[in-house]
Amino acid sequence: MSKKGSGTQVPLPSMQQSQGGMDTWTKLLEVEAALFVFSVESGSFENVEQDALLGLYAVGALPDPKSKKKQPQSYEYNLVVRNKNGELLLLQKINSDMHLYFVQTHSSIVWVTPLDGAALTMSATVKGLPGGQGGEPAFNLLRREFTIRLWETQNKLPFSRCEEADFIIQTLMTQQNVGKEKEKDDDDDSDFEGRDEELEKAKLNKKEIKQLQKRQYNLRRIYEEEKEEEKEKDDDDDDEEEEEEEEKKGGIRVSQIGASQAPKKKSKNDPNKLLIVGQRVPRSFVVKQSGQLDIFSTASGMDQAEGAYRRGGTGVLSAVSTVPVVKTLDDTPFTPSKALLYQGNRQLLLLNPDRRSVVSSFDVERGKVVEEWKTNNADAPIDSLTPSNKGAPQLDEQTFLGINKNQYFVMDPRIASAAGRGGSGSRSTAINPCIVDGKGQQYASSTRAFLTSGATTNAGQLAIGSAKGDIRLFDNSLQKRAKTLIPGFGDPIIGMDVSQDGLWIVATTPTYLLVLNTELPTSSEAQKIIGFDKSIPKDGRKAPVKLQLDYKDVIRLVGIVSFTPAKFNYDPQTLERTIVTSTGPFIITWNFRSVKLGKVSEYRIKRLTDTVIDGHFAGQGNVQSVVVAMENTTAIENISGKATEKKGK
Repeated sequence: MSKKGSGTQVPLPSMQQSQGGMDTWTKLLEVEAALFVFSVESGSFENVEQDALLGLYAVGALPDPKSKKKQPQSYEYNLVVRNKNGELLLLQKINSDMHLYFVQTHSSIVWVTPLDGAALTMSATVKGLPGGQGGEPAFNLLRREFTIRLWETQNKLPFSRCEEADFIIQTLMTQQNVGKEKEKDDDDDSDFEGRDEELEKAKLNKKEIKQLQKRQYNLRRIYEEEKEEEKEKDDDDDDEEEEEEEEKKGGIRVSQIGASQAPKKKSKNDPNKLLIVGQRVPRSFVVKQSGQLDIFSTASGMDQAEGAYRRGGTGVLSAVSTVPVVKTLDDTPFTPSKALLYQGNRQLLLLNPDRRSVVSSFDVERGKVVEEWKTNNADAPIDSLTPSNKGAPQLDEQTFLGINKNQYFVMDPRIASAAGRGGSGSRSTAINPCIVDGKGQQYASSTRAFLTSGATTNAGQLAIGSAKGDIRLFDNSLQKRAKTLIPGFGDPIIGMDVSQDGLWIVATTPTYLLVLNTELPTSSEAQKIIGFDKSIPKDGRKAPVKLQLDYKDVIRLVGIVSFTPAKFNYDPQTLERTIVTSTGPFIITWNFRSVKLGKVSEYRIKRLTDTVIDGHFAGQGNVQSVVVAMENTTAIENISGKATEKKGK
């Protein structure tokens, strides 16, 4: 991370010290630091202020811990940077959109934030506490304070009420450095050699920026409570007025939401919405916004005898068929919100946003919905679907799992009556419940579980993430409470995947991935013991690995990162080797073997021609080719080379 010395200073507009009600704020910590701004032209950080004061402030007064009365607290915090004369240089709201990096070796922090269609990238090298105060190093104090305030901002609770405070501090204080030069892997792994040649000159256009803003906005809308959403809306209006006034006075103010306002202009085309990729059967399915379903073949590169991709094989998409619009049994058109392969890839299970307690079974060969099942209670919606075990979609497994914010349950269509299953060949519109009694788990509303998505192992153990960021691990009996609860950091989990053996979990939040090892300290090579089957003791937890993009890549994304659910590659014969995700028009793959060794910067990023909706590895055993649904096209991309032929509809 190169920085230009203090000989040349880059001017940064200042702000009046008392603006924005700052006189009512509470100072939590202040350190002496040198402030730098990243220059895209020079590719380095340039000095802004050599003798700056960097402080963390609470908006309003903090509650008195000695008082027994209920005291209001905003849980809003700001990063404030002043020069040695006390003039305000920078005012930044603290939240997870800051893309904050800690560089222990340089006692530096780096953060990237959206600003006017670009990215403002700052760095501060911590020198010490004002007045040369002794005690714990100032950098560690600053990092700890950031950790606490970020948690409070996300959870809207005082950190003193965090039952896992020690674990949170330990995890976030010991994260590997990101944003430095890439570590070199001693192992020969050609899949991650080099970098996309076009990446260095890649630049987002206005359409791609708006799409990123829209996705980021929608994720907030889904996972934030209505009251908080309304409060933020009001705050945004106030912020805009304040920003206009402050811009006239020559200051920089970065709003909490940054550039994530949802664009109002609607697309005139029919964009892709969902992607489902067969692992054993070479079929890919794309659902469009209109409800149209396109089916593609990815047979080229397949070993037909084994039903798996050869190493290095790259298929070419060819259109198989198109269903103009998906319809229910009573011929009502709908656009599926979620989909899951079922019954050896011969069927698709679809969720209907207009009938949230119903699962529709779409027969791939017949090209229509042939059966529908529902939960036992119309008030028990299904928000997401999960296979009963990792390989179930490729097999004739009948059961599957449904998840909503308060519960998960096992569904078995064989429980439904003959009428509900369509009878003997007749197309009945009856819909019968098929919940398996005695399995699953329901939480009281007061628990505020906020379950979001799940994933299963080969043995049928279940991991479920939540909008609060925590993860629950269940054994394969699916009849008991979670064996292990892994605390979260407050950012919503929007996607989950689990390794086949259950040793590893990758959880996706909008701005970073978490990779967790579930193995217990008492485990051994002869007998693996994982947190799905036995509770992990607090003193035996391994800190999750946090995967972020390098700050230079975040700059290319104008400070807006909105990951799609990350997934492991799948090969029943070998261990997982790669993790794939995307954001905007970029597809990203991490070398999982390197991640397990703590080399978190070992990833490959490739720019595509359009915004990526989702991406999956193209079949069993494939770690080089990814089926990608972009907004208007579907393609197979070779992540270690050039893209193959594209087909679009």
